[in-house]
Amino acid sequence: MGKRPDRRESFVVRLYVADREATAVRAIANLEALCREFLPSGCELEIIDILREPQRGLDDSIMVTPTLIKLAPPPVRRIFGDLSNRGRLLDALGLTGLELSPPRP
Repeated sequence: MGKRPDRRESFVVRLYVADREATAVRAIANLEALCREFLPSGCELEIIDILREPQRGLDDSIMVTPTLIKLAPPPVRRIFGDLSNRGRLLDALGLTGLELSPPRP
């Protein structure tokens, strides 16, 4: 079993969406909020619209949108949907054990 990711590690994620559909808008907002609150060292986020860049979706075998691919730190993981379940999203990103609300200053 690999080590648990550290909040300070840089996260690299790729989010595939189809235009500005409602689930895409929610997924983007949910992911940006999670990055701000739980990844203080930053989160490199690439958003790819498969309607504008279909080859990118084919290259990553995207079958549904929104699809989030966590590229770093390893292991690579895929998460589907609007990313609204924060606890499940933290778990899928390998951040289990972090508080579900941001720390107070």
